[in-house]
Parts: sequence; structure tokens; C-alpha cells
Amino acid sequence: MTSPITGAGTIALGLAESLSGLVMAQQKAAGHPIISGGGTMGERVKDRVTEILKTHEPMPIPDDQMAEIRKIVAAADAAHA
Repeated sequence: MTSPITGAGTIALGLAESLSGLVMAQQKAAGHPIISGGGTMGERVKDRVTEILKTHEPMPIPDDQMAEIRKIVAAADAAHA
């Protein structure tokens, strides 16, 4: 299983996946009420965000890519020093 490297990206992806199901249901039966679990949409989103933040483990960045990132950051720091 893969996910975005940041927690925020993972949350956004999870919400997009959930909302895509709602969209498909509404395309099939426009205006039909959607009941998904318990609580309000806000409560479910908060619960999902909390779960993702507790369990998300991004894949490590390969050493060669990390070295390139460090070079870019160092050059940017030098340019703005």
C-alpha cells in the first residue's frame, strides 16, 4: 500500500476517496440520502484524520534523492542569506 509522503497528503487522499463514493452514489440516485457510519460528516472526518495521523508512515526518501534535496536547500539558504 502506498500513500503520499506527508500526513496532510494522506488525509487529502483519504477524504477524496471517501467523497468519490458519495459522488458515485449521487450520480446513481441524485438527492438520495447518504448514511455512512455514525455521527456527522465533520465527526467522521475528524476521526479519520486522527487515525491517519496516528498510523501514517511515509516511505523513506532514497539516499541519492535526499542528497539532492539537501543541495537544493543549501543553495536556497545561501541565496537568501
